[in-house]
Amino acid sequence: MANVVSGPATGYSGTVGGVTYSQQPNGAPTTAKQKNKKSDKPLTPGQLSVCMDTAITAAFIKSIENFAKAGYAIQAKKDRMNQHNSMVRYMRATALTGVYPERKIDFPRLLVSKGEMPAPRDVTVTVNEFGFVFTWNPETNIKAVHYSDQIMLLAYFPELNSGESHIGGAQRYIGKDLLALSGVEHGYVAEIYISFIANDRSSVSNSIYLGQLTW
Repeated sequence: MANVVSGPATGYSGTVGGVTYSQQPNGAPTTAKQKNKKSDKPLTPGQLSVCMDTAITAAFIKSIENFAKAGYAIQAKKDRMNQHNSMVRYMRATALTGVYPERKIDFPRLLVSKGEMPAPRDVTVTVNEFGFVFTWNPETNIKAVHYSDQIMLLAYFPELNSGESHIGGAQRYIGKDLLALSGVEHGYVAEIYISFIANDRSSVSNSIYLGQLTW
C-alpha cells in the first residue's frame, strides 16, 4: 500500500486498473493498494473463522444501523474511522465467542454504545401489551450527567435478525420509557440493552445488557 501525496489521484476514491484509491476520513493522503489476485488455495480454518466473524458482525450492525451510528459516534472519532468499522473492531475483539463454525455473538459482553458518560443505574425492564417498559434511577446529581440526557433502548431479536430501538427517548429525570413493539410478531426472544446519550449528542454511555425477554 502506498500514499498518494500529489498528482491526479490525490483525493480520489475508487478502483482504476486494479489499483484501489481511498481518501482517508481524517484528511490524510489518499492510499493506493494493488488489487490482490484470487488465490486457488482453500481457506484455512483461521481464515474461514475470520470470514464468519465478518459476516456475523456485518449482519448484526446492519440490523441496528441507526442505533450503532449513535452509539459509536464518539468512539469512532477516537478510532479515526466510521461508526460501522469502530463497532466491528470492538465486536471482533471482545463480543464474539465459540469455535468455527460455531461462532456467535456473546450478547452479555456486547456493547451497543460506547462512551464515558455514566450508565443508567437501578434499571428494570418488563413486558406489557405495547412493548418493553424500562425504568431507571432518575437522579441527576452525578458528575458528567444532565437531566436532559436521553435514554437509548434496544431490543434485538436473533431469530429475526432485527432490532427495535428508541434512540432519542425519555430524558434522564423522567425515569421511565416504553419501547413499542407493535410491528413485531409475538413469541420471539429479545436481547435487551439500555444506555444514555446527551441531548446534543456530545457524549454517550456504555450500554448495559439487561438479559432476555420474550415478546
